[in-house]
Amino acid sequence: MGMEDRKWYREELRQKGNKPSWDNFKADAPSKPSPSPESPQGEVTRNQPPKKIRTPPSYVHLQAQDILDARAKAQRRALWPVYAIYVVAFGTLAYVIYNLTA
Repeated sequence: MGMEDRKWYREELRQKGNKPSWDNFKADAPSKPSPSPESPQGEVTRNQPPKKIRTPPSYVHLQAQDILDARAKAQRRALWPVYAIYVVAFGTLAYVIYNLTA
């Protein structure tokens, strides 16, 4: 915003009766009026918020969830070969140790 634009905007606000925000920072500005004591104390009118309705998940979310579920199942299935290798290795080691000590 150029200087001419700021002056034009400030002048437009003054014509409407509003001060621009940068003119409101004065140390001697009058304080804001306090709320009137005539309002009833303890009685508050509250607007009821609308009830939340659960929206069904979109296709993209369902597809992403399917992908995550498939990955979790694949990780569980991928561990049995590791366990099988450990069993074979320890079995072989036990067999060798047994034959060496006998």
